[in-house]
Amino acid sequence: MGDSTGEGVPDPLTGSLGGVRHVVIPGASIFDLRAKCSEIARGEIVAWTEDHCRPAEDWCARILDAHRAQADALAIGGAVLNGSTASAMDWANFLCTFAPFVPPLDPPRIGRVPAAANISFKSCALPAAPIAPGRIELALEANLWSRRKIAFDERIRVTHVQSWGFWGTPRAHFHNGRSTTGLRAKNMTLVQRLARMLICGVLPFEILRTVLVPLFGKQGIPYVRCLPLIAGLALAHSAGELTGLLLGGAGASPLQLE
Repeated sequence: MGDSTGEGVPDPLTGSLGGVRHVVIPGASIFDLRAKCSEIARGEIVAWTEDHCRPAEDWCARILDAHRAQADALAIGGAVLNGSTASAMDWANFLCTFAPFVPPLDPPRIGRVPAAANISFKSCALPAAPIAPGRIELALEANLWSRRKIAFDERIRVTHVQSWGFWGTPRAHFHNGRSTTGLRAKNMTLVQRLARMLICGVLPFEILRTVLVPLFGKQGIPYVRCLPLIAGLALAHSAGELTGLLLGGAGASPLQLE
């Protein structure tokens, strides 16, 4: 369990948490925590979720079952449900990131790699130590996706609980975008950076496509009402990606994310 404050769990760990290894890295970003914890994990399966997610009671069992059933898959994504529904912006925040993973899942219509909130890897697929922050999310997953080594199982479920407020939400999506390209910028050639800058011009439309296509036919999801807000968040994310490329780094953006 990765923790950047030392306050994530009781100290000492007791009861059902007694076997958990608690890794504290003061001031670390979520990218730092995921990299370090994945690096030191010793299990055959390495599973990720986030501190503002509530995994289903059978989450671990479902992950193990899924990897046994899909032995060729090197990573398996699950379903994500929305636990913050108080406002249209809360819904827009959720859908902009997790729309493809709202159950029931239809893998042919999922146009993105699984979200970090609910994904697990076979340990043999992970990079050798040391693992650079962001390498798994931004490079390895894309590689596994292109090789068709990522599968899905909607029985693996978490509920995502997060509300940034009306003005905080676009800021969060901007920082997410800047982290996405900024963490990779130093390893990109000038040509690669210029090509990615051009992609930023059409990225908002691609985000909208990957949000809307998986939602067609699903009931109880207010995506039409939230569409203007989702479009605004897509623009904020794209602006963040462009900033990360132009400035050649993520700056403090990773520390602004949860």
